[in-house]
Amino acid sequence: MHTHRNHELGKSDMVFSHSPDPAYMAVLDIPTYDAFLPDWDWHSLTARVARQMSQERIFAWGCPEYDLQVRITATAPSGDFRPVESISGFLTTSGRLCFASYDNLTMCAQFDDRRFPDHEDQPFTVDAGRHQIVVHCMFYWRHGQQFPDRIAEGDHYIIVISPADRSLSPKYFGTVPWVVL
Repeated sequence: MHTHRNHELGKSDMVFSHSPDPAYMAVLDIPTYDAFLPDWDWHSLTARVARQMSQERIFAWGCPEYDLQVRITATAPSGDFRPVESISGFLTTSGRLCFASYDNLTMCAQFDDRRFPDHEDQPFTVDAGRHQIVVHCMFYWRHGQQFPDRIAEGDHYIIVISPADRSLSPKYFGTVPWVVL
């Protein structure tokens, strides 16, 4: 069992390096995300993640294999901010969130005794409730490709998590954005 320092989002940004498998990464609500999926495969796990995105338990997006710098913030960037592309959705959360990649999503799907956060995950807290999550991709990448086309130094993903109005309609996800099936 690994211990984690739990970051409180809003007091400061979380910035970390992550080297994912070329699949997807996610922010999930630790208590409500239904992780265990025995006999999973790429299609069944991706379909389950998409269903739970529609239920606002997890928000996932495709990514390439690369040493990526990720910033999670409560404040939208300002000034000369030009993402290559952005996606958004909602998380209804207990307040206990976790950044995780495909590797741990698969391990928690396969083994009932595996839990979030694992040693590679980044746990953090926000106020309980409904939040909007916006993922800004700051580099060029053809979805489904193993490596990015062009990438510069600095933040590669900027993830903005902020309180959302409960009256906003939920979003439906048929698949994980930026993933090629």
